[in-house]
Amino acid sequence: MKKIFILSLIFILSINSFICFAKENSVVAQLSNQKPPAQELKKLADDLMVTVSKIRGLNFKHQITKKVTNQNEVRSIMLKELQNPENMAKLDGEGKMLIKLGLLPRNFDYKKFLVDLYVEQIAGFYVPENKTMYIADWMSMDLQPSVLVHELTHALQDQYFDLTKVLRPDYKRSDVNMAKTSVVEGEATMVMLEYMIKDYGFNIYELPNFSMVQFQDMMPYSSSEEAKLLATAPPVISDTMTFPYLYGTDFIMSFVKTCGWKQVAGIYSAMPQSSEQIMHPEKYMSNSKDFPVNVELNNIESALGPGWKKINTDVLGEYVYYILLRELAGKSTATIASSGWGGDQIQCFQNGSSVMVIMMTVWDTYKDGKEFFDTYNKVVSNKYSREQVEDKGNNYCLWSTEDKYVYTGINGKNVIVIEGVSEEIIYKLLKTCSFWK
Repeated sequence: MKKIFILSLIFILSINSFICFAKENSVVAQLSNQKPPAQELKKLADDLMVTVSKIRGLNFKHQITKKVTNQNEVRSIMLKELQNPENMAKLDGEGKMLIKLGLLPRNFDYKKFLVDLYVEQIAGFYVPENKTMYIADWMSMDLQPSVLVHELTHALQDQYFDLTKVLRPDYKRSDVNMAKTSVVEGEATMVMLEYMIKDYGFNIYELPNFSMVQFQDMMPYSSSEEAKLLATAPPVISDTMTFPYLYGTDFIMSFVKTCGWKQVAGIYSAMPQSSEQIMHPEKYMSNSKDFPVNVELNNIESALGPGWKKINTDVLGEYVYYILLRELAGKSTATIASSGWGGDQIQCFQNGSSVMVIMMTVWDTYKDGKEFFDTYNKVVSNKYSREQVEDKGNNYCLWSTEDKYVYTGINGKNVIVIEGVSEEIIYKLLKTCSFWK
């Protein structure tokens, strides 16, 4: 899939608000409805290349192709990307998996919503495959400089680190993709932040305990015209969409504070492999880097029997598990129960109208696994309307629900969850996974 680096409009507006918040009596420029001429936008981008180079400490190797575009063209680009058969299959399976997990409402049109949301939120984007920076002609001139600085940083990254290679997508490990994207978006956002505050007389690195994540928590998505869809998006969509900007910025800021801008280049030769490393930069910066454990579920389709077809395989990672637990068990519980994540794999299968999921997670310690196991049992109780415990022990629980059976089990640092099949199939799957020795 072609990687398109999109800068969110509501994110730009949030950073403008941050500057007002951080610098008393400062004034954010009023937005204008006047459409700037294409040549003026291209000249502005050329002029800003010097600024980006100075902040980042890297010179552009060559000029950048720039194209001024409109929203209809952007929508066409997005639809063309989605119509790739591999992308269509991935989004179809991913949507059904998220519905089964309780993170999307039933009958939710996942693909259409994503296209509409990205078109709403695009402030500018860079496509490394054709080395082109697309400039949104519907953005006001007040916001264009910040957007251009962000996208110019992507072009600079591409010239030095080859973004198509660094960010080659892995369709079976979304968590890895999100972690890598967080480095790229976090770096571009930090350069943009430095540009935006350069005339305000303070150093962002000297602000005590500054965090983009915490700042966004204080300013939830508004229902304004710029964020109409984002405000109504299920959290698994809105939060994973903004994760690379928020957590990625905090990750890069922490790294720069510790190691300096010159060392950021080293990240590209040892990219983070999990959202856990982005959320906890100290883990990435440790000697071990705390890389995730590889988890493989094998022979599941044969154990399920005739009619079942695999529609998605993925790694959810600490952050998506945090969202899942937060939405169905509460925020404070989710924070504790998702920490200590070590690795996972989830597989989703379909048989007619029936959908099932099986997920195996590995935790740093037995205590971490037990916290997740206990919390997921609460998730089951909150998720289904007609759940009943059929069998229970210290290390497992079996429910009957309105949508077949659910099983959770813990064995050492491993936790398994199976949802949406008969009791007979559950025990066949446990045997196939060699879960109980």
